[in-house]
Amino acid sequence: MTNTKKCALLFPGVGYSLDRPLLYYSAKLARAAGWEIQSVGYPEFKSAAIADMRQDQGRRERAFYQALTSIQGQLRAFPDYDDYLFIGKSIGTILAAYLAHEQFTDKPVHLIAYTPLKETFDFARDGGGIAFYGSADPWVGQETIVSGAKARHLPLTIYADANHSLETGDTLHDLDILKDVMTHTKRYLDTL
Repeated sequence: MTNTKKCALLFPGVGYSLDRPLLYYSAKLARAAGWEIQSVGYPEFKSAAIADMRQDQGRRERAFYQALTSIQGQLRAFPDYDDYLFIGKSIGTILAAYLAHEQFTDKPVHLIAYTPLKETFDFARDGGGIAFYGSADPWVGQETIVSGAKARHLPLTIYADANHSLETGDTLHDLDILKDVMTHTKRYLDTL
């Protein structure tokens, strides 16, 4: 009998690094649940370009393909695993969903999407994950996220007045949101 090799692969956002709360704590939960942690990055992105990407679809698409090329190079250095958990934030949710749809077709891939963008649902596997969204997210409207999650049968948790980082500006309330997100994340991990 062999042990299943499981990889939790972290896909950060452009301005949301691996040491920020959603990715930091989800990685700790995944590690505790027996997943080996790996991550990818997009060193070519500069934070000044973030505002431009929000307003310009063409820049978002170029950023996506630039990051995809970088990630594909990084993935060649990783060992092969039997089971994957993709944990994405923002643009990382699109990249994770795309890779699961296009390149990891022969492996189980589960998705945790923290503040997904519209394009995430173009590629997400039907019923293959969970998603979290803040109703004050300036990157994408709530109706778009709700319909995308519903179409892909992904359970969606919405936090009132929370922004793209699932924060409201009220520190104690933000900690309550973070705890709730991680509680849902752990419950999901317990099903895998």
